[in-house]
Amino acid sequence: EDPSATDQSDRATLATLFATDAHGVLLQDSFTFNSDKLALAALSVPYTYFAQSSQETDGIVRLKSRMMKDFVGLDTVDDKTRSALIEFSYFLTIGDMDLAYSAVKAIESPEVWENMLHVCVKTKRLDVAEVCLGNMNNARGAKMVRETKAEESGDLDISIAMVAIQLGLIAEAEKLYKNAKRFDLLNKLYQASGQWEKAIEVANRKDRIHLRTTHYRYARHLESLGQYDKAIVQYELSKTHTVEVPRMMYNVNKTNELEEYIQETQDIKLLRWWGQYLESDQDMKSAFEFYQHAGDSMAMIRIRCFNQEWKKAEKLVKNADPDGMQRPLAYHLAREYEGAGEEKVKKAMQYYVLAGRYNHAIRLAIANELEIDVMQLAMQCPDSPTVKVAARFFEQRNDMDKAIALYRQGKAIDHALQLCFAHNKYGQLGEIAVNLDDTTDPAVFERCSEFFIDNRQYDKAVELAISSKNYDAAMELALEHKVILTESMVEGMTMEKRKGQDEKALNAQRNELLLKIAATCKKQNSFHLAAKKYTQAGEKLKAMKSLLMSGDTERIIFFANVARQKEVYILAANYLSNLENVHEDEQTVKAIINCYGKARAFRQLGSFFDSLAMTMMDEMSDYPKSLKYLKNAHKFLKKEKAKKDCEAQIKSVAARIEVVDEFTKIQALASEKKVDEVEVACEKLLKHPNVEAAVRVGDVFALLVKTHAASNKMEAAMRAIQAMETRWRLDVSLYVERALLNAVYKANGRDVMAERNEGKDNDNEGDGESKMDDDEEVGSDIGSEVGSEIDSDIEDDY
Repeated sequence: EDPSATDQSDRATLATLFATDAHGVLLQDSFTFNSDKLALAALSVPYTYFAQSSQETDGIVRLKSRMMKDFVGLDTVDDKTRSALIEFSYFLTIGDMDLAYSAVKAIESPEVWENMLHVCVKTKRLDVAEVCLGNMNNARGAKMVRETKAEESGDLDISIAMVAIQLGLIAEAEKLYKNAKRFDLLNKLYQASGQWEKAIEVANRKDRIHLRTTHYRYARHLESLGQYDKAIVQYELSKTHTVEVPRMMYNVNKTNELEEYIQETQDIKLLRWWGQYLESDQDMKSAFEFYQHAGDSMAMIRIRCFNQEWKKAEKLVKNADPDGMQRPLAYHLAREYEGAGEEKVKKAMQYYVLAGRYNHAIRLAIANELEIDVMQLAMQCPDSPTVKVAARFFEQRNDMDKAIALYRQGKAIDHALQLCFAHNKYGQLGEIAVNLDDTTDPAVFERCSEFFIDNRQYDKAVELAISSKNYDAAMELALEHKVILTESMVEGMTMEKRKGQDEKALNAQRNELLLKIAATCKKQNSFHLAAKKYTQAGEKLKAMKSLLMSGDTERIIFFANVARQKEVYILAANYLSNLENVHEDEQTVKAIINCYGKARAFRQLGSFFDSLAMTMMDEMSDYPKSLKYLKNAHKFLKKEKAKKDCEAQIKSVAARIEVVDEFTKIQALASEKKVDEVEVACEKLLKHPNVEAAVRVGDVFALLVKTHAASNKMEAAMRAIQAMETRWRLDVSLYVERALLNAVYKANGRDVMAERNEGKDNDNEGDGESKMDDDEEVGSDIGSEVGSEIDSDIEDDY
């Protein structure tokens, strides 16, 4: 009996020691024993002897022995072995594994090597542990340790843990795996040792990648123990219940419990599985219900077709999602209809089409010689090989019209053309020819072209030449037969521009063709197409000239801004400035100023401002704005580099500025009712040599009449009117308002103007006022918008 197993009270400790010179006193082993019942009697390696109390042995002294730690399993040994074991124990005590191994390497007792293996686990001597396992004849353990060492070469603790497992030291292995943070191996250790709760806990917290695997293995373990309810829970946690639970319950004949479980969970996969089980058991009604709960429409239609419930099957197809299961369901139903006999052929074709399987539908139609259906299905079919099958069907029946149409539909153009030529189907030939491309045989192009020319269909002949990329022939045909080039024709002949030095010849050929196309379009009054082709050929000036002929003001302005070429800017501005009532369109005025400015054509810009000034004076009598435009005209004319060519114009504008400026000052005096000063100034102005070139003399007299009348000087006003009529021979009614004229005439005792003239004037008076209002409005807009830009933006820009 082990002394250490006695009562825990009154215990003493016995220690065995090594007394050495080099290392002093060393503890070899220690243990506790009950000092009341046992007493140390003797020590003789490998035993420690105890004398047992006489009270325990009826007065007889008995000896009890205890094997020393390093001698367990070696009850009888000779003196040499005993000496070797003492050395072995000593070297283990001082921690010298090499000497300990040398001391006992000649001993063949497995128990000694097992003891040494325990020490190897504590000291983590893997090399010695491998030798110990070999000497213990533990081949399986040695293999496991060797494989672990090879797989986990970087971690000693994992290899030592495997040694501990071979010795059954589960606690030691657990500590080593934790120390190495190899929770996956710790999980396996718990599983192998039956500690499932710990395994699941480790998987949950540290090894989640193996969590489902752990639950699955635990479920298999519980299944082997017959604990099916617990196994189901673990299968659910491992998410394999849809496969494993039916297998398990079916294998143990618990089908009723399985049905209850499926009804309770309502899992789609389980419902489908149970439906399949019932279907295999020929319980179609119950199987259909479970398929319905599972949403398995394919299984549902299979049962409907098996029971020949055709209407219900068709309803299933009709109610299915067109983007989901409708096509597969329709295909299955079509297959069933096909197998049901000739009376269901039409239905089979219908559902093949719904399933998108035109090949099967056409196959059935051909097999049953349903020509109308073959044609209709082939025209709907998107699959070219299938359409060709239908075309061959009609060709074999000598129905060439349908065969040609279907060959064309199936993109077998060459064969369709051969049939057209062979059977003189020229109507269909024309339809096919317009869709030919450069991959077609040149001989085919030639034959088609001859046909079109013979039938005076020159436009189609041109299109055919373009399709074959024979652009020179296309242009010759167009010019010879005066074919109007459409935009699609022109774009078809426009070759792609190439990049690189090696492509210069091709680009030159391209430009030559573009110029020829543009010239032809221009002759045909297709000015926009001509401008586009000229632009692509790099001839922007010619492009602008073509646009000018089109009269499209908006495109002219746009192209001028895009071209960024001086000559183009000037052409555009010249055209725009010659438009009728250009001063009434604010955007056009801005475009003219912009184009002349960007071209730095200051002479033309000055002349344009000069014309604006004349317009403001002649049509609106707005001398302040006219003065502004004249000043801008003078300013830009002075910027012209070739000043010698425009010196006379500069002097003329400067002289007019002087007169107009003086007249605007007189208008200011009139607004202040300084009658005498106005009269003197007007008389002086009328004597100016350039007065007629700068202002309208009638406007000067009209100002005098209005000023005198406003001051009730009717006689002076009358004298001014008479001067207009006699001295300057002016039509007074063009400058002085009718009401003012009649008031002056009446005050001076003269008859008012004749009724006929008055009536005529009255008829025009409303238009005149309306026009004046419009002119004033336009003048106001130009004065406020363009005028302000002239004073600021134009000066800054140019």
